[in-house]
Amino acid sequence: MKKKILSFLLAICLIIPMTISLVACGKNDDGDNPGGTTEMTNAEISTTYKNVALGTWSKTSLGNPLLNSAQVSYTSSSVPDDKVEITLGTDGSSTTFKITANSMASMLYLVGTFYEKTDFVLTDGIVKLTATVGNNAYKFTIKPSIDKTNNKVYMQALIELENERTQYLNVDVDYNFETNTLTSFRTYVYTEIGVTNPTKSWVDIALTADGKFKLKSSEKSDDEISTAITSEMNEFITSTSSTEVLQINISAELTTYLVILQKVEQLIG
Repeated sequence: MKKKILSFLLAICLIIPMTISLVACGKNDDGDNPGGTTEMTNAEISTTYKNVALGTWSKTSLGNPLLNSAQVSYTSSSVPDDKVEITLGTDGSSTTFKITANSMASMLYLVGTFYEKTDFVLTDGIVKLTATVGNNAYKFTIKPSIDKTNNKVYMQALIELENERTQYLNVDVDYNFETNTLTSFRTYVYTEIGVTNPTKSWVDIALTADGKFKLKSSEKSDDEISTAITSEMNEFITSTSSTEVLQINISAELTTYLVILQKVEQLIG
């Protein structure tokens, strides 16, 4: 299950030594901030997303992988929630939880690095990135959103390897803006491998406010959760398909993201 869940994200690490061509979305009419959160500066948004990532690594016993590494409006989820509680240790369920949590944390940290650029803006709340390695074309579509009034941080992301794999993430975080700390989160990851009769799987994890870890996963493509996530993913693809893009250089930020994925994979074993 571990390899199926995030084999695509880990495979992207092959990009690191290659030449990366990137595009990202242009100006957002609502300002620089996701979800039209105009009272927050880019620096504050960057800190928020990075702190959520750091909090996730900390609460899942992965520490801070960066210490060991090389030098929007949001639509509430309709996906059913019937996860079971697990004890975070070294068994298969724990490994699945940790890898899924890291895919979430790494993507959130990537968003945080984007906002370190004072001129970074979104188009229609979306940022799109593409990277080409040999004959393989990778594409990232990310929708970050912050609801500071209700202490919420959100993100939807689609990661695609042309004609091979598609992965969709939905992240819902409770974040204390007064203390700048992560309180709880829920994230689910849906993966399709192959084009004709693709292999499908999903993982749904949560950290509760009282420190409990919850998990459910399946390789069925016709169960209630898989159907709901697929519908949500297709809606996301449709709603972001026409977003215009412009060239910006974020190769350093993407490299950091890929290094994090590699480092945490080593920590998990």
